[in-house]
Amino acid sequence: MSTLSKPIVGLILGMVLTGCATHSANQPTGRTPALIQQLDGAAAALRAGEIEKAERLYMSIATDYPEIAVAHLQLGNMAYQSNRSEAAQQHFKTALEREPGHVLATYNLAMVHLQSARELLADHKELAPVTAARPGLVAIRQALEGLNSSAPHQDH
Repeated sequence: MSTLSKPIVGLILGMVLTGCATHSANQPTGRTPALIQQLDGAAAALRAGEIEKAERLYMSIATDYPEIAVAHLQLGNMAYQSNRSEAAQQHFKTALEREPGHVLATYNLAMVHLQSARELLADHKELAPVTAARPGLVAIRQALEGLNSSAPHQDH
């Protein structure tokens, strides 16, 4: 797996801090410093390219603070980057359950679904080339292929 570029890591850190600031008002005072410390540790691990450590830390945050959407957003991004589409979908859905209308979680979930659609239609083309040659299916495949970005975004 490639390491994350500095701009992406900076954006991730910004999202983490935004998520912390958004939710800290809902946290009891005694839990806020621990949450901030965990988020800082997870973001630092991600910046350092320690993806497994970052994933463990974000999973711990998701367990200890189930209301925090940003942990699931990051877990979804990491799952997608390691080709675990189903896990990515679940994390993005959970982020949306925690924070309905979350722009990045909504977009990223859509991108994961589009990638899944591309893969399924490619499988269909292999399994049933005659059916896959129907104009409607060809148009759908071409439209999906024509979309610029299939990767979830980590910025606004």
